[in-house]
Amino acid sequence: MSSDTSDVPEPEGFRTPTNLRGLLPQRSFGLKLLLVCALALLMAIPALFVYTVVYDRSSRAETATRAVSERYGGQQTAIGPVLIVPYSQPVTEGIRTKTERNALVLYPETGSAVTTLATEVKTSGIHEVPIYAADIAFDASFQTSRITDSVPAEATIDWNDIRLLVGLSDSRSVRKPTEIKVSGQDMPVEPMSAPSGVENWNRTSMTLLGTTLSGLDNRATPLKVSAALSFSGAERIALSPFARTTTVSVSGDWDDPKFEGGFQQAAYEGGGDGEGFAATWTIPYEARGIPGYQNAAQAFFSMQGHENTVSIRLINTASPYQSVQRALKYALMFIGFVFLAYFLFEIVSQKRAHPAQYVLVGLAQSVFYLLLLALAEQTGFDVAFWVAAAMTITLTSGYATSVFRSRMYGYRALGIFTAVYTLIYVLMRIEDFALLVGAFASFIAIGFTMYMTRNIDWYGGNRQATT
Repeated sequence: MSSDTSDVPEPEGFRTPTNLRGLLPQRSFGLKLLLVCALALLMAIPALFVYTVVYDRSSRAETATRAVSERYGGQQTAIGPVLIVPYSQPVTEGIRTKTERNALVLYPETGSAVTTLATEVKTSGIHEVPIYAADIAFDASFQTSRITDSVPAEATIDWNDIRLLVGLSDSRSVRKPTEIKVSGQDMPVEPMSAPSGVENWNRTSMTLLGTTLSGLDNRATPLKVSAALSFSGAERIALSPFARTTTVSVSGDWDDPKFEGGFQQAAYEGGGDGEGFAATWTIPYEARGIPGYQNAAQAFFSMQGHENTVSIRLINTASPYQSVQRALKYALMFIGFVFLAYFLFEIVSQKRAHPAQYVLVGLAQSVFYLLLLALAEQTGFDVAFWVAAAMTITLTSGYATSVFRSRMYGYRALGIFTAVYTLIYVLMRIEDFALLVGAFASFIAIGFTMYMTRNIDWYGGNRQATT
């Protein structure tokens, strides 16, 4: 039985077209719009490559900055005077009893740190690093009766090995001999090692400088201590609230500091234009969040924690890499705006633009970000943006004159692309409202396109466009 159905006529309405152009016209603007959208998405690939270049340059800048920073001590954290109290206590393990050595940190009742910063900018190639010379004057008052109350009841205090210490992240940057005075008397200062028999008392990288005290077991009056610490650092300085109640004052000649850490300043003065700044913090015992005494191993970790410090960061200028990365986040949207303008020019001018020409225009937009990065490293973001934008606008609007064979469309492109790049710049400067402005701009662009194409026959070549 033959299965040949070649002679069976096709039902009416199901005839297969032999010429696809009959179904999909060659000059279909609907298909052209879909193609333009696909090309806009394709342009995300070169934009992604530019993003990797930005990341690489940013990493190089961080390496160069770190090298300069480390030569001057890096980001420093300073700790004011505290007492290290060694003690021994019996510990029972099963039927055996042994003596264990330990140490605790006793914080002063009140303390103050008055800090003065003299700043300077160092360069490494094209990168700038703010450095500083810091002078800190510490004052502290200890209630020595708390020593006995702080150790376990069965413990025996080693009164002859109590240490009075100040701390610094990197002591290699110390510029002058550290001074410590106890009740007005100068004390010898040296790097401190662990008390005899005490292990794991300082598991941080902080260098501890100080002196050994004796005779505190017979002292009835408060112990008055002062210390002076002079050192260099870079980018950031942090001070730990080292007393139950601590007052911190910092002043310097830097115009635009950024305050970090876990505490809000009580007072601030600084008007820019070379006037420098002055700020004061008062941290009471309750806000400090650290007990009046701690096991030594825990204490230095607690005091160095970011949330437990007063920190000042010297902000130089906004990183060009961060600004370019933000601009790249909007790359696809703005490439779409430019493609949309070219598409509308096609409809209005009745001139065809080849997909390859769209690709060239998209590549020009991607190279804009590369130009922006290269120029921003040399001149800063603002100047770099407008120079790169002027170059790109001139190129793409001049190309529009050639593609659509009319200077009128070149001038129109010049106006539209200038507005597009102005919008990019505005979004860079109003970070809090960038989403709102970008959303409205996209809505207006889509609405304008819908208006301009309202009379278009999307299936065929017949069109009526509003000019």
